[in-house]
Amino acid sequence: MTEKITLSQLEQYLSKAAWILKGPVDASDFKVYIFPLLFFKRISDVYDEEYRIALEESDGDEAYAALPVFKSLSERLEALRDKAEKGLIASIDFVKELCKIAKETVQAEKDLDAERQEKTPKSALTDLFIELKDDQTPAVVERIVTDIDAIVRIVRFPGWQTTTGGEREVQKSLRKALLKYKLHTDQVLFDRAYGYIKEYY
Repeated sequence: MTEKITLSQLEQYLSKAAWILKGPVDASDFKVYIFPLLFFKRISDVYDEEYRIALEESDGDEAYAALPVFKSLSERLEALRDKAEKGLIASIDFVKELCKIAKETVQAEKDLDAERQEKTPKSALTDLFIELKDDQTPAVVERIVTDIDAIVRIVRFPGWQTTTGGEREVQKSLRKALLKYKLHTDQVLFDRAYGYIKEYY
């Protein structure tokens, strides 16, 4: 029967393993390795999450989901680490550059979130319905938009905007979604909503 190790023993084993992996590196130089690893982890996590979200938004379009800004940041970080390992950069300059990359990573996340909020099909339709909302418009704008989004995603196909059949199917789907909320006779609403769908879907 295998004996279970305690948490304290596990910590000791991991500590010894870390020292073996560290090799001859002086403790004062740990930052040369630890800082890049932390930033690599952060950028990798952000890239993976944003890539997953972009894939979902684009129905699996890998070209759309590619995020060159985070790839560029990762490459810069790797180049900086190489410089540090070769002694080509002073410690203070190393830390300054790390902080700069970290700041740009945070800003890239914010920019991407803002862009996604502005350009997602559902957010565009939501803004439209809120803009045109009057006493006759149901208060459940989110449900209207969700219904339209779900129906359009089913009937659309790549390049549908350039085919008569594609446009007809999407228009029928939009009418059907609006009919549920008794908004199908509002031609201005229909035209504006269809324009948004044609642009964003």
